[in-house]
Amino acid sequence: MDPFIVKFSYGDEIVRLKLDLPGKSHPAEGVAVIDSTVRAEYDIPASTSLKYLYQDADGDLCTLKGSTYEDFLAHATGGEAYTLKLLVRVAQTNAQEAKAPKDAGLEKFEEAEPDHDWSLIQVAEVQNKPMQAVAPDYLGLGSAKSKRFNVCVLGMAGGIGQPLTMLLKMNPRVKQLTGFDIAPFTPGVGVDLSHIDSDSTCIGYFAPPGSGDEELYKSLEGADVVLIPAGVPRKPGMTRDDLFNVNAGIVKNLVAAVAKVAPTACILIISNPVNSTVAIAAEVLKTRGVYDPRKLMGVTSLDISRSRTFVANLKGLDPAKVNVPVVGGHAGTTIVPLLSQTSPKVTFTDEERDALTKRIMFGGDEVVQAKDGAGSATLSMAYAAAVFADAVMMGLSGKKQEQCTFVDSSITPGLDDRSEAKFFSSVCTLGPDGVEKVHKIGNITKHEQELIDDMLPTLIEQGKKGAKWAEENDCPGI
Repeated sequence: MDPFIVKFSYGDEIVRLKLDLPGKSHPAEGVAVIDSTVRAEYDIPASTSLKYLYQDADGDLCTLKGSTYEDFLAHATGGEAYTLKLLVRVAQTNAQEAKAPKDAGLEKFEEAEPDHDWSLIQVAEVQNKPMQAVAPDYLGLGSAKSKRFNVCVLGMAGGIGQPLTMLLKMNPRVKQLTGFDIAPFTPGVGVDLSHIDSDSTCIGYFAPPGSGDEELYKSLEGADVVLIPAGVPRKPGMTRDDLFNVNAGIVKNLVAAVAKVAPTACILIISNPVNSTVAIAAEVLKTRGVYDPRKLMGVTSLDISRSRTFVANLKGLDPAKVNVPVVGGHAGTTIVPLLSQTSPKVTFTDEERDALTKRIMFGGDEVVQAKDGAGSATLSMAYAAAVFADAVMMGLSGKKQEQCTFVDSSITPGLDDRSEAKFFSSVCTLGPDGVEKVHKIGNITKHEQELIDDMLPTLIEQGKKGAKWAEENDCPGI
């Protein structure tokens, strides 16, 4: 038999397994194959009960045990082609097992268990005769059952834009994906991505400089989330300040278009220098009367990704289970990893702490030097931005998320831990309206406080530089 794809939820994690289910002489042995594989792969203790059900071709809900399992094997291995749905629920031993009629459909089954203590439900569809390839499960997200969104990437054809749009095309929360760039092959990027067998559309728009904004406006129509990675990349020896004069103008023009066409969209700024470009975007939105600080976010998630990776590698941990808040800005010494708040709790020698801090601060330089003039951190940035965009969409759909992002500190009054920094990156709660709450930095070490105190003047100055540039160069009436 071909491998069978199983998707289910365990705690907060959506699990995807590929299992070989041989025809056993006794049906219970087949169930044991799934059970043992699931427990071994995801370290599920024996004290946690696993319950497996599937919805057959007639819509009946069947328990994966006894003679029912024989029926399941018969459906899965031969006969006419149709779709099976395997429903796997994970329950704690103290959960009260509610009963539902055997012939209940999936919706009826859920209604029959209103008070269950089961974890999340995930349905996997399996096609037979022949077994079809399962579309990539983007970052383990499974299938989207909640609200879906229109997402636009401005800078679609660039080094960040292409991998970013590919990851977004694979995200089940994305309904319509569009993009814009000045590269002539941008429509081709959209066509290429549209061939990915995920449930979303994709169109790329192109217009050369000086040819008007009609195509740009088309790309933004109906957008709920706009990501802006457009701009020139860093090269060896180039600082983020060196990028300022070019990228400032690009961000200004693109944000002005967002203000005109999609004024209520969440705007995620990736274009460097973020410490200045976010301030530029804010001023552009203000002059057009559509500034909502909750909807403007600087993407600093690559700093988080690097912190998790570097700490995990040093301490022999799984990066996916490590969390390190990073506060401040998104350039050099303004990036301050709060290693004392690392979860799970780990300890560092002073030498380890200093080496990690420096590597996280200057991780971008490490990539630029390693690529030897061929580019900057594009792939890892695309990944980190895709993760952050997904968190934003989850928040917009009502499932609140906590992420570090570079935002207007005035969103939450009374923050006295960042001096006069108008924009600052710290943990934020993302909700239906964007950034719902900016959290305080919390308890930190003396060393970390010194790092913050030392970098604050630079961070404040970079923000002011962006705001001043916008005031001098933005002419809304033109």
